Amino acid sequence: MKIEVLSLDRTTKNVWESFSEEYFPHICNSYAWQICAKESFFPKEQVKVIALHYGNSLIGLLPILRSKATFMRFPTRRYHSFEQSINFSDVMILPDHLEKVLTSLLENPRIYFPGSSYIKLTASGNNIPQINQIIKQSVHSVTPLVLNRNSRIIDLENDQDFFQDVLPKKQRTNHRRSIKLLSGEGKLSFEHLKPINGNTLKECWERFLAVYQQSWKHTSPRSITGVSSEYSFFNKIFQHFSNEQNLYCSFLMLNEKDVAVSWSVKYGKVGYGLQTAYVNRYENASPGAICMTEHLIDYFRNNGKRFDLMGEHIYKNKISNLAVPYCDYYLFFNGPYSTILRKLSRFSPLQFQQL
Repeated sequence: MKIEVLSLDRTTKNVWESFSEEYFPHICNSYAWQICAKESFFPKEQVKVIALHYGNSLIGLLPILRSKATFMRFPTRRYHSFEQSINFSDVMILPDHLEKVLTSLLENPRIYFPGSSYIKLTASGNNIPQINQIIKQSVHSVTPLVLNRNSRIIDLENDQDFFQDVLPKKQRTNHRRSIKLLSGEGKLSFEHLKPINGNTLKECWERFLAVYQQSWKHTSPRSITGVSSEYSFFNKIFQHFSNEQNLYCSFLMLNEKDVAVSWSVKYGKVGYGLQTAYVNRYENASPGAICMTEHLIDYFRNNGKRFDLMGEHIYKNKISNLAVPYCDYYLFFNGPYSTILRKLSRFSPLQFQQL
């Protein structure tokens, strides 16, 4: 096995895109997604892409950077993938080589991950049991903490209809009831758009921000309108996928004024939900849920078969029919400071677990 550290150039971009699209096709593993995150959240940090070869074959890519952070309010440095806000990326190592590669990396942390207290990795699906076992065998070099979560998926089979066959009866009833309730305020209308040029995207983006500023999200810790790095990330992502002609948005209007918006991207054969927002004033009528449901209906009517809701919030749980498990691994390297940080995790609001 050969381990090589690549720089971020056009050759690496081509290798990354080809490898991830074939073996790890989730949007969060894509070069575009991770680079937009790097430029927005970590513009000054140096990165490295660890390429793993077996003979003449590429068997893995591990794009990581080292950043300053806090863990339980204590300062530290950590290694992680570029994008950490949504973070449904994956350990991009082929399953047949995962044990040998990951064991080699973890047994030499000061070589591959110098000057840090821990490395954070994320795995999904069938890779999780295998990685759990590998990490358990690496107890002499790292001590793990894990966070388990899910991403909710809508997966249609054959000629299934999303609204009639997947959406539960209670949700269909609630959708009709919400539309009736909001209609009491005036005339409702929907607009489904595919902004594929600069002017159309700019107009949709400005309409979205106007709704967002009237939403509870405006004052949230990851507010697009309040946090410059979040604004930059989504603006870059929207521009990229607009250029690729794979960006979609839906507006719900009341008396010709926007009251809710939903955005998604088609990447490969899967749709991914990126952003939603609604005007708080109409919260009792659930305009966000109305708009998202209509956005999904339009997506599946246009031959969509699978949609990743990118999370597991209550509403997403109610309208989906599949859950994909994810596991975040916080692998603390041996040392007194790392030990202190790990022990402080028992006071964290996050539900850390030990393997």
